[in-house]
Amino acid sequence: MQVLFTHLWKDRDMKSIVRSSVVVLAIAGTSGAANAQFSLSAGAFLPKDAKVRAIFGDSTYAYGFGLGAIDRQNRRGVGFDFVGLSFNAPNNHFTTFGTTIGYEVQQELGDDLLGYARAGTGLGYFDYAIFSGGVSVESNRRFASISVAEAGLVLNRNLNLSAQYLFMPTFAGFDFTGIRVQLAFSFR
Repeated sequence: MQVLFTHLWKDRDMKSIVRSSVVVLAIAGTSGAANAQFSLSAGAFLPKDAKVRAIFGDSTYAYGFGLGAIDRQNRRGVGFDFVGLSFNAPNNHFTTFGTTIGYEVQQELGDDLLGYARAGTGLGYFDYAIFSGGVSVESNRRFASISVAEAGLVLNRNLNLSAQYLFMPTFAGFDFTGIRVQLAFSFR
């Protein structure tokens, strides 16, 4: 099972590094030996909401790592998936991770080339703090629903290109929904 967490390195601070590390270690601790495969990813996140873009930027580079099989074998049909995202700006942060249950269709397109599409919904944990003019607008940690629509290509057993539309709740008038595009490489 692919687990892909993204940490956006724009204006990183120690709190965000520690927060991301705790999330990854928690998932790694629950991963079975059969899924002990490591992957790295790079890409971008583009938030939909103008207020979120004003604070965090129109788009930002995303780097991440994950555990699990990136080639998506045995992922056809109903199944669970993990989603995670974290980004920062001066005095502002947003982090979410959770699990979704969804349905995936796959189409073999040639030797070592697989196309797939997936939709899922589930529960996510959200940790965020939004400041405006030095005053806290909203800061909280809570559980809420999260949904994802994803399409991608497995280019070979170690390389995956995907685009995700992440549907997230609105907190204090800030909608964190957006598009993530990423390229992931798996180490066997």
